[in-house]
Amino acid sequence: MDFDVETTCRTISAFGGANPIVPLGMVSALLLGLTGHGGGARRWGAAIVAMSALIFVWKVIFHGWNYGIAALDFGAPSGHAALASAVLPVLCGWLSAGQRPGLNRAGFAAGWVLATMVAISRIPIGAHSPAEAIAGWLLGSSVSLVALRSLDRPLVPPRAAITVICLVAALLAPAANRVLPREELPKKVARHLNGSGRIYERADLHAALPVRVPAPRG
Repeated sequence: MDFDVETTCRTISAFGGANPIVPLGMVSALLLGLTGHGGGARRWGAAIVAMSALIFVWKVIFHGWNYGIAALDFGAPSGHAALASAVLPVLCGWLSAGQRPGLNRAGFAAGWVLATMVAISRIPIGAHSPAEAIAGWLLGSSVSLVALRSLDRPLVPPRAAITVICLVAALLAPAANRVLPREELPKKVARHLNGSGRIYERADLHAALPVRVPAPRG
């Protein structure tokens, strides 16, 4: 069987989508709050909301007015990379709490590795440039670091939390799929606001560059 790079990347990329990441993050924050980490869970959730709003506005500005960095092939940060790196490290670290010493840190590291794989997977399928994937990963990682610094008390062993998270996230997933903004929403908002009806993509960044004609020799 031939290895299909695009199919593999799309499968990995799905781990950074708003569904399932948002339901997983919501349930995790709720359970963290119920186990004595209310302040940290609130700061984590607020940071995720602020990051998501920033990326949404960033994408609207890029798609609506073609503001980006052509030299870096950069329009807006990857939302998949940002969400994955904001949620997965904290989730994996918490689910590994209370086990052997050091496993908690290994859980956080595993979450970041998975988030990095999500960021990288966005590049081969053409969804984002390397610069956009890195920017999203950095934004999400900063949110994870906020959470880690906020969860200053030892994490309570999750015990039945894994089952609860999986069940509740599975129940929320269909509703989240209908309610959460689609990837096309920033483009629709941009089209409505810019008044021209035009949507810009990364290729338009390069089209806007002036053509350099080499000076004649001699």
